[in-house]
This record gives sequence, C-alpha cells and structure tokens, in this order.
Amino acid sequence: MPGWRLGYVIAHEDFMKVFNRVKQYTNLNPPTPAQYVGLLYLRKYKEKYLSETLPIYKSRMETMYKAIREHLPETVVVKPKAGLFMFPNMEPYLRKLGMSDVDFVMKLLRQCHVAAVPGSAFGEGGKNHLRLTFAKESEKAIKEGIRALSQCVS
Repeated sequence: MPGWRLGYVIAHEDFMKVFNRVKQYTNLNPPTPAQYVGLLYLRKYKEKYLSETLPIYKSRMETMYKAIREHLPETVVVKPKAGLFMFPNMEPYLRKLGMSDVDFVMKLLRQCHVAAVPGSAFGEGGKNHLRLTFAKESEKAIKEGIRALSQCVS
C-alpha cells in the first residue's frame, strides 16, 4: 500500500528466514491506522484494486523503462518484475559530469525540477544509481521527467 508503509511478502521459506532477520531490525510495527486500512483492503477491495491498479503500474513502468532507454542510452537499467521503483545506473553520465549521485540529485531537483533519491542512500551497491518511482505520476509526467533528467546530464 504505497504511502501507508504497509505490505506483505510471499516467498520461499529459506528466503523468509533471512528476510525476517533483516526485517526485525528495520521496522517494529506499522501504525495502527495502516493496519486497519490493510485489513479492510484485504477483506473488501483487494481484487478490485489489483485488477484496476496493476495494469496502470505496469503501463507506467513500461513508459519509464522505454523513456530511460530512449533518452539515456548509456544508462544501465533493469526492468523490475515488481515494485514501484526503477534503479538506473547513471555512472557513465555522472562520471562525465564529475558528480556523485548525491550531488546530481540536488542538481536534478534545483535545476531540472525532477525529484529522485540517490542510490548511495541504500548502501555502497547503490552508488551512481537513482531511485525513481512510477507510482504517482502520469505517463506524460514520467516521459517529461525522464526527458528533463536527460537534459540535466547534458
């Protein structure tokens, strides 16, 4: 449930053993209102939500992926199988600019009016990446955002 910071995981038992060790140190308990909304969702709205919303997210994801491939051809990007984020590796562009991902997202926000999260916020493996979401923006806005991002690396 985007924005509510609530979700669930279905995975192989071996993965869940490791996942639970990590989870216990990253969050304790979702807020009570989010739990009630989650329960209501599972009982009453899940099927309708999934049938109406998943195609929208999939279309937005495809739009973002295609826009990145078109406007940022040196970027390494993997099309996600799930989730609401894309995590493109911007290293070739950042190297040319002589900038870190942290410095670049500030430039991106201030000069190009595009918000992103620096990948290094997620650890060393995220260095030179950007976390971009396609959850809330229209396909038109996604295309415009990626186009503005590409102009910001020029």
